[in-house]
Amino acid sequence: MKLKTILALVLTIILLVFARKTSMVRSVYMEAEKGKVKIEHYTVPKKEGAGDAVIPVNIKGIENQENRVLLLYRFKKKESGTLTDYFSTSMIPDQKNVAGFKGIIPHQPKGDLTFYYIKVVDENGQTTLTLPRTKNSKVKPIRLRFEGEVPGTVLLPHILAMFGGVFFAFLSFFSIFELKGKKITLQRSVNLSRMTLGILFLGTFPLGWALNWYAFGVLWEAFPFGKDITDNKTQIVFLFWLLTLIFVKGSFLSGDSRKNILGEKTYFWMVFASFLVTILMYLVPHSL
Repeated sequence: MKLKTILALVLTIILLVFARKTSMVRSVYMEAEKGKVKIEHYTVPKKEGAGDAVIPVNIKGIENQENRVLLLYRFKKKESGTLTDYFSTSMIPDQKNVAGFKGIIPHQPKGDLTFYYIKVVDENGQTTLTLPRTKNSKVKPIRLRFEGEVPGTVLLPHILAMFGGVFFAFLSFFSIFELKGKKITLQRSVNLSRMTLGILFLGTFPLGWALNWYAFGVLWEAFPFGKDITDNKTQIVFLFWLLTLIFVKGSFLSGDSRKNILGEKTYFWMVFASFLVTILMYLVPHSL
């Protein structure tokens, strides 16, 4: 049992590190080059708390720097879902970095999206280079989301709950093979699945709702209330585990297997499916 616990812990850490590294809101390095001009930029995927968003960029290969580097941005309002026209502002040289420039995007209400890109123009105002690069005369802009500050008393328990849910999902998965080999009872396996469901419930709903409220100003953005990737995938995981335990409701609620709807064989495959869905959903890049 200790070996399975350690294995579940290690696999959980690996999965969550992977989820962190593939997150949609991580900063990534981008560059574009044309002739002597080169743009280098680490994206700004989100702005937490009060204040404007600062967009830093390195530009190499331009001589007269005045009004040569532009930041273009547009807003998508959370309430209406409509996109504004692009605003344009000159990026100013960074006094601490010879090749550096900084642009400012005005602060927006939490949850609102901004899309921006960087443009270098020549002395006549004609476009020399953009980042991201143009494709079919269009630029696919970089996504930035304004977020409120989430208190540590909400964020830390949420992270621990999502960590714990995956950890017990691994233990539940291991247990069904022990159940099949008659090494443990059905009730023992159901108890682990119950822990999985309970911890996922805490992380997904009360804590997830609180996190969403502080960060985005809404309680929940999963179907049918919204299209947020993270909310939808955690809701799917929770529903799969809930459905699994409904089929063994006797063992789940009262410890009486006679009241179960389906037997051990079906329970085995339901846990198997719920576990696979859990892993697949965590492999999908999250949006927070």
